[in-house]
Amino acid sequence: MTRAWCARSVTGDQRIAISAISCVSPGFAHAVRGRRLAALLWAVLGTVPCLFGWLGLWMLAVIVIVRVIAPIDSYLVVRRVEGSPLWSGFLPTIVLALGIGGLIFLKYSLEVFTIPSSSMEPLLKIKDKVMADEITVQLRPPVRGEVVLFKYPCDEKRTYIKRVIALAGDTVEVRCHVVYVNGEPLKSDLVDKTTYQEFEETTQTWFKRDVVRFREHHAGRTYDTFQDPNAPERGDFPALDRMLVPSCQQGQFFDKPAQQPTGSIVAVSRGKSAKPCDRQAHYVVPADAIFVMGDNRTNGNDSRYWGAVSIASVTGRFISKL
Repeated sequence: MTRAWCARSVTGDQRIAISAISCVSPGFAHAVRGRRLAALLWAVLGTVPCLFGWLGLWMLAVIVIVRVIAPIDSYLVVRRVEGSPLWSGFLPTIVLALGIGGLIFLKYSLEVFTIPSSSMEPLLKIKDKVMADEITVQLRPPVRGEVVLFKYPCDEKRTYIKRVIALAGDTVEVRCHVVYVNGEPLKSDLVDKTTYQEFEETTQTWFKRDVVRFREHHAGRTYDTFQDPNAPERGDFPALDRMLVPSCQQGQFFDKPAQQPTGSIVAVSRGKSAKPCDRQAHYVVPADAIFVMGDNRTNGNDSRYWGAVSIASVTGRFISKL
């Protein structure tokens, strides 16, 4: 043990260094001072929130607050050494390891994603930054109504974000803005007429798009959707004029389609009396897959066009905007 660490007082540079380390590993200063209980309490306060950062922004706020207060407290602790020498036993090493380990876990349990399009309006706007939890999707499969991130089945180098509408074995049909899951319409209430800012990539310009806002209720979740007021049948699914199972293999969008579960379409005979908004065919979600849709229902593409998403390709669960 060097004299620097055993000295009865600590230099200014040493105080700054220990305080900086305490920002990463709260409790480090108490550990090197031999204050075991305080060191362990700070270590728990600094590490545990990192393990549960995926719960939401409020937990991240706790992490930030702890790491703002910890170095200030550490500076006061090591400002003057009274009695016990600095760096006693393995406790400082343990506290340091806990702090670094917690931050590493936090880094790999959360994903930050920038929204590239308006397909999730009104929840998410273009260029919004969102935080996604990568832990929950490893512990349980996606559930109806939640928003997830996944590897785009037609190009796995790209990440998409959509809302889960149906699970494996469910049936899905969309007619005149109404979504049917297992034959039952999702409850949807008209909210108002509004506009949102759309971006045209070809001309690199912004413009206003008129839409109707609906409030949809699905599996205990409530969220808003946008629909085109001038095209009530736009986005209907399955398309009655071409009963093709949606998939990347159709080659409609991409040259090198990926393998994916494809599901099936079941037509229901309604005869000549069938109206455009009547249910006439539905899609059966394949095993180990989910059916996803954007909240901006008539502007953007989703499972209605390129098919089901493998559960194995889901990488995160949307938590909140940053």
